[in-house]
Amino acid sequence: MDELAIEVGVDPLEIREKNWIKHEEFPFTSVAGPEYDSGNYEAATAKAKAAFGYDELRTEQKQRRESKDRIQLGIGISTFTEMCGLAPSRVLGSLNYGAGGWEHASVRMLATGKVEVVTGTSAHGRGHETAFSQIVADRLGVAFEDVEVLHGDTRVAHRGLDTYGSRSLVVGGEALVKAADKVIEKAKPIAAHLLEASVDDIEFSAGRFSVRGTDRGAGDGRDRDGDLRGPQPAGRDRNRASTARRRTTRSTSTIRTARTCVPWRSTPRPAAC
Repeated sequence: MDELAIEVGVDPLEIREKNWIKHEEFPFTSVAGPEYDSGNYEAATAKAKAAFGYDELRTEQKQRRESKDRIQLGIGISTFTEMCGLAPSRVLGSLNYGAGGWEHASVRMLATGKVEVVTGTSAHGRGHETAFSQIVADRLGVAFEDVEVLHGDTRVAHRGLDTYGSRSLVVGGEALVKAADKVIEKAKPIAAHLLEASVDDIEFSAGRFSVRGTDRGAGDGRDRDGDLRGPQPAGRDRNRASTARRRTTRSTSTIRTARTCVPWRSTPRPAAC
């Protein structure tokens, strides 16, 4: 596509846009047979161009070339339609498809208020650490900078399927969501104990537990008015750890760390999971 764009003197993105399946053409059956059920590539492209300032970048690129700037600006474009993000499903499980079917994640809230994340999928320079940090920070109501993502070392991440096939965010990210939710659920009884309220009345939002309909609340250890590091309910382990699975769940008796494994439904789970 780039070579054709150079040959005819058209912007590489423009020549791609000329060949989009237009949104009003969906559902669209390709010459190879498969049917595309829906899509709006024009809107997605326009949004991406605005987000990156594409036109401004092209202008800057031209200026650098014309002025023979020592530091040039390269702009790469890749557009494709692909089946990706293979995740747990009955269909792939029934086919004994061996890849992508589960992933492991661990979320631990440290006594310092920082959050340690361990993921079984590993980043290869594509920004996974940023995405995973954003997911956990948003779910737990903590600062993005307070989340540390650990990966790619079997001494730290004991379980996982690494990264391939566009599955890291779809499966690995979902495992982190489940782990973070498990952290919140296991901390609710502690918050209820400290706030002298029923667990059913405890709400969680923006990093704080509160009693529904009141202004009473407790935080994760960084708030002056409430701290989950206080006295624990009887029978609770102060180690603060838990494990969880998608669809089948098991938990230890500890509280603030959650590990999540996302396995196949129809195939044997890996022993490490």
